[in-house]
Order: sequence, then C-alpha cells, then structure tokens
Amino acid sequence: MERISSYAALLLVALVCAFGPVSASRADDACDLVTPAELDQAFGIPPKFVGGRGRRMDNNTVGCEYVGRGATVFVTIVNRTLPPGFELAAWRARIKGLIQKECERSASAFVRDVTFEIVPDLGEDAYACSFDRYAVPSYLVGGHTMLHTVHGPNILQIRVSVRKPGLLQAMAVLTRSALPRLPR
Repeated sequence: MERISSYAALLLVALVCAFGPVSASRADDACDLVTPAELDQAFGIPPKFVGGRGRRMDNNTVGCEYVGRGATVFVTIVNRTLPPGFELAAWRARIKGLIQKECERSASAFVRDVTFEIVPDLGEDAYACSFDRYAVPSYLVGGHTMLHTVHGPNILQIRVSVRKPGLLQAMAVLTRSALPRLPR
C-alpha cells in the first residue's frame, strides 16, 4: 500500500513540476472555480474542503482539494496559467505531451488499465488520463481519473480518486461550469 501512495505522490509532483515557471497574474483560490453544490451534483457526494481553502502550488498553479463526506473520494481542482515568457501554443503542446507520456509510462504491476484519451467538445483542447490501482497485482483498490482542459491561457485539471463508468462525463459537466470562472 505504501508503494501506491509513493507512486501517486511522485506522479503528482512530476505533473506539477512539468508546468514550468510561475506568473503573478493567477487567481488566488481554485476553490472559487467550482461550487460545493456542483461537486455534489457531479459526483453524488457532499464535499468538504481538505486543509481549508485553496492553496498556491507555485506562482502559476493554484489548487483546491475536497474529500467526500462519508466516502473515500478525493477531488482536486488545479488551474495553471501560461508562465511569463512562454509562447501559448508551445506551452500547451509541451504540457499535453508530458501528461500523455507520464500517463502511458505509469503502467506497472500496481497501476494497470492506463488510458490516455482526447475528450471532444470541451474547451479548446481536452484530454484525460485514467488508471486502476492495485494493492497487489490482483487486488483492485481503486482508480484515478484526471481531466485536463485548455481554455485561453489556462489548463484546468480535475482529478478524482476513482474510476467508474460515466465519471469522465460528470467531470466534463463540472469543467463546463468552471471555464467561465477561469482568470483571463
């Protein structure tokens, strides 16, 4: 079990670090991008904040974490903005390539059924990475789904600690609610 936690932490750090330098023009609170009612409607669990309000992960990345009351579902909302000095199209392509590479490289005895897919009709570009986690090679303990949506100078990520049918569609609905609230 400790190996799974270490792997998840390493993957999170790798994805956060991949987004480059920081920008002071960020929104200060990613928790303002979605409402608790929208989270409840999307995932069927009343959420509560983890560790208070949102947090700044670096100068161009803000995040907000929720846990479902009475459920072992964690939801993280992360927004990244274009760092100063980066060209928009190149930055977007770099991030997408890094996420796809990390997603495909994550397969192991404890992480299987890894999929990277393009999500049509969401933002300017959207893609998802999903996988199942095992405590031992044959005991499924959960999954993970990450949806990344490009919108203007932002890449919005919604990460949910489960994998189940219809989840990606629910995440897309939540993303559509958040897009108008992104900083410009």
